[in-house]
Amino acid sequence: MRTFNIFLLIFLLFIPEYFFSQNVRAISITNKDNANYTEIAGTNLKLLIPDGFVSSNTFLGYSDEMSGCKILFTELSGEVYKNFFGLDKGKLFEAGVLSNKQTFYLINDFDALFVDGIQASEYGNYYKYILMIGNISYTYVITASIPQFQDEKTREKIKNCLLSVIFNPKEKYDDSKNFDFTIDTLGTNFLRTQSVSNSFVFTEDGILPSNSTDKTTLIVNKLPFNNKLDEKNVIKLTQELFDKFKLTYFEQPQIKNISINNMQAYQIYGIGMNETTFQKVLFFLTLICNENNYYAITANTIGNFDNNLVKFKKIVESFRIK
Repeated sequence: MRTFNIFLLIFLLFIPEYFFSQNVRAISITNKDNANYTEIAGTNLKLLIPDGFVSSNTFLGYSDEMSGCKILFTELSGEVYKNFFGLDKGKLFEAGVLSNKQTFYLINDFDALFVDGIQASEYGNYYKYILMIGNISYTYVITASIPQFQDEKTREKIKNCLLSVIFNPKEKYDDSKNFDFTIDTLGTNFLRTQSVSNSFVFTEDGILPSNSTDKTTLIVNKLPFNNKLDEKNVIKLTQELFDKFKLTYFEQPQIKNISINNMQAYQIYGIGMNETTFQKVLFFLTLICNENNYYAITANTIGNFDNNLVKFKKIVESFRIK
């Protein structure tokens, strides 16, 4: 035990020393706010978004249909220094990204790490630019995907976009305009967490992942397609979404046809065993149909099943289209 404690102490002392050594070599950038900056809703970020990019309806970010380029924003829990370790070459390689170069920056006195890489996928090869920035309270990841056929001028334009970031930890920009629906958690103990891919995410402590006893999480999001489906295919979609959450159920869950504020909906839930953690889990899903749009409300908890199920259903009943 003593040997372990000594190793832990050395490791903890190494972390600030390592990042201090990186900051000595960091490239300093000062970005000044002006009327050309765009507030990234639901974050503490502003960027100079390139011409041709429009806000996406399916993820938190911007896309350019002509070039096939995308810029996505993700907020992570934890301080930025610790999250930097998630961008080492080994971790990126496990995620399918080959890192060519990593550069430390000091952007408006906030530490940042820029990764220049390549990612291969079934849809083709992409240049992948990743910028992580933050402080002890916030970490943001800005990811750009650029089809490999795009020229150097396009790549440089998008890189400059990422490096134009202004991080303001004192101000978080309203993201309600990003959503065409509302949800009400009044009367429950659910708190909104950070922005995750154009979704409303709630936990009992407002932290993701939750540190609460029940580890309860509820997510509301609009699905990224707008094709009209017949009932058979909607039921099939509901089952496919439900099956993505891997549990061994004690009783086979059944899909129920319900109505939510005059909208057709399909609901399914059940209690099963997580074969990895050996915990009982309640998983809940409601798929709401509104014309060509589909909205999924998913929730899971490891405790207080009856009480939490009542809360899940209450929140579903509050769903409204703006």
